[in-house]
Amino acid sequence: MREKVLLNIVLHQGGGYRLGVMTDQYVDSPVEVVRIKKLIPGKDLNLDVTSCLYPFGSIYSPEISEWIQQNGFAREGGDDIPLLKFYYERVDNVDVYEYVGPSSYKKVPRVRILRDDKGQEYPYEDANLLSLVWPESSEIKDDSKELDKYYKWIYGISAAVLVLMWALWGFWVGIFCGFMTLGVGGMIQDIKTGKKKLADDPGQYATVIVGLILIFSPFVACNPATIAKDTYYSHSGWDYVTYFYIDDDSDITFGGKHLGNIGTYRLKGKYFYDDSGKAAGELKRGLFNVNVQFYTKYLEQFNGSYEKDH
Repeated sequence: MREKVLLNIVLHQGGGYRLGVMTDQYVDSPVEVVRIKKLIPGKDLNLDVTSCLYPFGSIYSPEISEWIQQNGFAREGGDDIPLLKFYYERVDNVDVYEYVGPSSYKKVPRVRILRDDKGQEYPYEDANLLSLVWPESSEIKDDSKELDKYYKWIYGISAAVLVLMWALWGFWVGIFCGFMTLGVGGMIQDIKTGKKKLADDPGQYATVIVGLILIFSPFVACNPATIAKDTYYSHSGWDYVTYFYIDDDSDITFGGKHLGNIGTYRLKGKYFYDDSGKAAGELKRGLFNVNVQFYTKYLEQFNGSYEKDH
């Protein structure tokens, strides 16, 4: 079961900083590993007890020291001591500390006094320190269920995108867009969980934006309007080769290498029409090819996937 704990910022004798455990978890029976979650975005710290000084009531690693300095919690010997809020639980033989955020209080060194951001001082006893800094009315929220629910939505959306893109533009387009949706969803969740701002990680924000553009790019890239004009597209069957050609007036001509031109149609969007205005078939644009479908059996030998005739 998770419980609330407070960690403070301790000056490290070898230079740098470490986290000091202000509550009594470290006096329990020794564990093998201390795990720090959600402190460094996208990375859990798994620290061996013998190297992180945990038996002495503090947790040290170069990454922790660097994080303290980068996030504005570094201090000199006489400065007020920042207090950080964590959730704690023991899982098997691992002590897990999950970072929540800084408290609005700092501890005055060498005395049992807290000071808020307005300079107001509050004496405390060890027994009521936690309830003062982190009131009991603040319920412990289990994020795991929220996370599971979020990822169920992401899996569902990814599957829907895969099926939609597959139906519109083919299998590989569907696979690409489905996996991109899954990846972008995971990165958005990481940004939300870490409560990161653009200044904190502009690269991740940029990656999310590029990913969203790529997910929706088939709506542009696979639009029939992007089919090159004045270019021959060919399709090889068992014993024949067919082609089509679109001119600058959006007239589409079909033919075969042995048959010659067999007819010209008017292309509007993805549909092409005969002289009477009746829809004769359609073009479906893929990323690398164009699929042709005639509605009449007489011309079904022209159906299939066409590529640029180089």
